[in-house]
Amino acid sequence: MKLDWEAAGVTDVGRVRRNDEDAYLVDTDRGLFAVADGVGGSRAGEVASRLAVDTAAEVLAEAVLAGAPDDVPGLIARMFAKANAAIVERAASEAALGQMATTLVLLYLDRASGGAWIAHCGDSRVYRWRGGALERLTRDHSFAEELARAGGGGVSVRAQSPFGHVLTRCLGRQDSSPDIRDIDAIPGDRFLLCCDGLTDMIPENDLGNLLGPRLSPAESGRRLIDGANAAGGKDNITAVVVDIAAG
Repeated sequence: MKLDWEAAGVTDVGRVRRNDEDAYLVDTDRGLFAVADGVGGSRAGEVASRLAVDTAAEVLAEAVLAGAPDDVPGLIARMFAKANAAIVERAASEAALGQMATTLVLLYLDRASGGAWIAHCGDSRVYRWRGGALERLTRDHSFAEELARAGGGGVSVRAQSPFGHVLTRCLGRQDSSPDIRDIDAIPGDRFLLCCDGLTDMIPENDLGNLLGPRLSPAESGRRLIDGANAAGGKDNITAVVVDIAAG
């Protein structure tokens, strides 16, 4: 089935941080959507997240110029590998950026074939809203998630422990390998790509209530940002909302 889509992204510094270290990409023409949450403090996280989404877009643009991509998982793997290399190289060249790193989560949609793929490295997430239910499609690469999967109460650890937000994978660090998989996308689906500045502030049950009403992607994104800020806005907040329609 051929697909079409409408999408929008929004980012906000939140109520506590002084600068926004998040970045996002909404490329409706090529079907690439991404969110990156930079770490490293001050300018460093901001540089890392921007490098991640810009490099992903550049890799896709080069592939499209060369012809329709036939190995999408391989293409996505190159996006992450080149983004990681760009971050490592830039960090090595500027002392002030030496500790920078970033998460990266993306959704790639192929208009002609109706194919859909997601990939992530870190704890930024993809959700799908379908038929009145919200489903998380990614598992965080974090200490808290590892504990949760082992039955150790990861949610409470994330909230209470200084190690709860420690990432086990991210771009700019030793383990930067992404999880990549194909998913199904059908008309009526709504996808949300977001950083932990949103999901730490809004429980998943409430997230579905905010995401579900049939507002436009731009209106839904702003509603999510407002909800996270109302809950405290302790971190930068970024959301990309993608609505699927028939082509």
